Amino acid sequence: MRVFRVLLAIVLLGASPPPVVPGGDRVPELVGNWTCRNPAGVVSTVAYRMENGTVVGDEKTPGAPAVVHDRFRPDPGGGWRVDRDTADGRFTGYGPPWTTGPWVITDEHKHGSAIRYERVGHGTLWRTFSISGRPPYAGEVCAKGDVPPDPALCAVSDLPASVLRAMEPDTPLAAMESRITGKVDVLVSLDAGGRVVDAVIKQSPSVVLNDASLAAARRSTYRPALHDCKPVPSEYTFTVEYSMR
Repeated sequence: MRVFRVLLAIVLLGASPPPVVPGGDRVPELVGNWTCRNPAGVVSTVAYRMENGTVVGDEKTPGAPAVVHDRFRPDPGGGWRVDRDTADGRFTGYGPPWTTGPWVITDEHKHGSAIRYERVGHGTLWRTFSISGRPPYAGEVCAKGDVPPDPALCAVSDLPASVLRAMEPDTPLAAMESRITGKVDVLVSLDAGGRVVDAVIKQSPSVVLNDASLAAARRSTYRPALHDCKPVPSEYTFTVEYSMR
């Protein structure tokens, strides 16, 4: 019996108390299911839950290669430590207590990367992503529950065009035989629906690479630029880099 009491004391001393959620903080209000829509019209679902004093979220997007994981941990000094794992890497940052207005999480390791959360009423959430204080390069509107948000709502009013799916070129045989390498920039013109209406070579190290680069640019799919939350005709520079492996 004496040995048992000693072992029990060791276990109790080694246990760490769960982190304490800051009082009056809005982060725990995220708990539940959300349905989100990004500027391209893609709908995703996010499920937030409490785990030992932390808020954990799993975001699923149809056709995406992996689930996005968010973890919000109360910081001993106040506020939150945030980890966001995506197919492209990890975002690790800090956000102050979310007591009112927008909530901004700043990345610790990159050049000013930030995630901004803003509640609009009780059941609507805006989330945007930016770098170095520049306007957001991506964002989404989320509605609590299983119904997508109102299509008229827009988290980011102005966005440049972007590529949604970049196709790889078929490297010309002449380029391989002559060991021609380098970067080709193709200027792609898009209509308001993101369809390619024209593509021209902007810069190229060799004409041998041009046709393959143009074909890859035309086969790729794009999201047009947004202005005042509406898609508009726009241009995008599609880049292909050829190297010898």
